[in-house]
Amino acid sequence: MGKEYQSSDFHKSAASFDKQLQDALLDFVSATKDIAYQTTFTPRYIVRYHEREKLINEYEKLNLLIHTHDEELEKVTYHIRKKNNAKALELIRIRTAKYKAMLSLMNYMMMSGENFISVFSDDFEDIKYYSKHFEKDFKETKSQLYDSNRTHNRSGRDHMDSPYNRYHLNYIKSPTITDFYNLNRQISKLAGNDNDLKTLVENINDDIEESRQELTAFKRLLKETNWNAGHYNFLYALKEFILKSFSYVALPIKHAIQVEELKKVSEREFEPGDIGAIQRYGKLSNIVFKGNWTHGLMFLGKYSKFNKYFKDDLETNEVFAKRCNDELMKCHDYMSYLHEKYPKSMSQYKTSEKKGRPYVTLEGLKPGVVFMELGPSMAWDNLVILRPNLSKKDKALALERTFKSIGKKYDYSFNGNSYSRFVCTELIQYSYETNPNEQKEGIEWDVNLVMGKPAMYGFDLVQTFINQVEDPQRDQQLSLVVYMKALNKRELNEKSKRPEFGTSKRGSIQELKDTL
Repeated sequence: MGKEYQSSDFHKSAASFDKQLQDALLDFVSATKDIAYQTTFTPRYIVRYHEREKLINEYEKLNLLIHTHDEELEKVTYHIRKKNNAKALELIRIRTAKYKAMLSLMNYMMMSGENFISVFSDDFEDIKYYSKHFEKDFKETKSQLYDSNRTHNRSGRDHMDSPYNRYHLNYIKSPTITDFYNLNRQISKLAGNDNDLKTLVENINDDIEESRQELTAFKRLLKETNWNAGHYNFLYALKEFILKSFSYVALPIKHAIQVEELKKVSEREFEPGDIGAIQRYGKLSNIVFKGNWTHGLMFLGKYSKFNKYFKDDLETNEVFAKRCNDELMKCHDYMSYLHEKYPKSMSQYKTSEKKGRPYVTLEGLKPGVVFMELGPSMAWDNLVILRPNLSKKDKALALERTFKSIGKKYDYSFNGNSYSRFVCTELIQYSYETNPNEQKEGIEWDVNLVMGKPAMYGFDLVQTFINQVEDPQRDQQLSLVVYMKALNKRELNEKSKRPEFGTSKRGSIQELKDTL
């Protein structure tokens, strides 16, 4: 014979689940409160890679517990019809405890700001996190709010005598907090004269009351917060269409930087890991961006130069030899790791040089994150190349992230807290982000706000460099490699000798500052 359960067992089981949920919520808040503080009080705060990992890992642990009994919860009406009142009450209590926990969690997330909640509403493929589960939970929580606004109508189909009325416990499906509130008398009848079950009913009523209070807060926070800040919807598609259309329109003008001069200076002065900012005159899309610098890029150099730069760096190769071992990959150093991890991209990169049209940059453009050749990438009007003052190991780690991003789409919402899509400068920010979990040093960028979201323009790359130069209290994380400044016709006619770069000259830091 199976074990005979007492009504107290059902009460204890439900109470135990509620305590587990409340303890897990406290653990989640404790583990994430420092990040939440930053996102609440620093509008420009971009949640970093290791912080994002932590938030998602903590959320997934909590979410797993929240949904532990989901399949069983759908059997409430079955147990009521079978007169298993104790089991039915246990499941009702578990459901109200679940709703209470979900409301508390969503309120905490919204209170922590859009930069916090956008982490959960955006896919993070690096750790195989997909936001659809969070979106489903949020919408389920949101449905509680809509149901709480429903008037208690007892006419027509809502009449108590209707056999499939939502106010009959015997037939109710996916009940909400409001349903349980309205069904209070029927729930109480299930307890009969059993004191343990009466206690269970009291716990259910307490959950309902707490949940209704959380719903009041949820309603207010929902008006103040774009909860799906990382989500892409119809309006995003419309924005994408408009901005793409802008980007195709450009005046047919002759640009100042000549490809042959660019080849010479890039071979002589540029290094893998350098960062570029570009100004191109005559593009309609320039009106969208702040300042003169409208595009950024990650410089690789042609494959042979890239290979030579990292090939003999002991620290870099030790780091990636360990990764090869940890990831059970057939490689032994940085270059073999990249070939093993990203075979298609590395093959394209290597082959491009053999074909005489070498790829030299990785950039976030309309097609997404792609390789680019030198001329189409940089031969425009003004160009600044900045060098991160970091070790080769840290540059290698940054560039590995850039390779990882190949194929990701362009981010037409310009949301710095999105890791599923990148504009040109978001790719740079993401690549050169500090990550203590990898012992990776990075760059602290000065960022802007775009429609309330932290974002970086090409302007911000240059502004960060100038701000660091002018502030002795800040670390000098960037150095100027070259500023190729376009010369107009008058300036060219005034020159007594040919400018260093043909129709452009080597600009000074002061002249670079004057562009901001």
